[in-house]
Amino acid sequence: MKLTKSLPVIKERNCSVSLVLDCRTQRKNATEFPLAMRFTIDRKFFYYVVESTYTEKQFSDICNATKSASENYREQRMWRETIVPKYKNLLAELNKGSLFTYEMVRVAVTTGNTSLQTKDDRSFMSIWEKIIHDLKTNDGGTQFTTGQNYECALKSFRKIMGYDAITGFNISVAEIQKWKDGMKHGVKGKDGKLIGVNDNAKVYQIII
Repeated sequence: MKLTKSLPVIKERNCSVSLVLDCRTQRKNATEFPLAMRFTIDRKFFYYVVESTYTEKQFSDICNATKSASENYREQRMWRETIVPKYKNLLAELNKGSLFTYEMVRVAVTTGNTSLQTKDDRSFMSIWEKIIHDLKTNDGGTQFTTGQNYECALKSFRKIMGYDAITGFNISVAEIQKWKDGMKHGVKGKDGKLIGVNDNAKVYQIII
């Protein structure tokens, strides 16, 4: 019999929330996993651990329990009455009248702060930095080396273009070409020395 993997509990605007087991672990032969809320916003999701541990079979049985006298049903009811309302109310109060962003919900859930408002302060550089951070930290750092490659390219970009050359998303084809040329041939710094040459072909291919 196929086990139930999630229990949908909240739908607030563009955010869906389910109770799941957070099975992301590097422990070998693990059989029990912590109960977590999985928040999904625009196809991106994150886990927030909320309760004790269960086996996958226990979790499935609790999710499918329908008899009010059973222990599994009482456990499911406890989840719905003591865990879910906190996050349901949090989402209801968050950014009223507008849709959520992934980062807004993540910060609100982890800090309990519902005063956050929509503010798109992203930029070409901030997104690049976020990609580096995510590659280095997501999934236990399995893409750490790729993150280092992106970081190396960012340092090269700043050496060639300068730290304040790009604001917001205002970057032209000519500026991209200048960086590409700088990666190949280098540019002269203030001291007259050649800087910016990046001999890492992998980085060049990834970013360009």
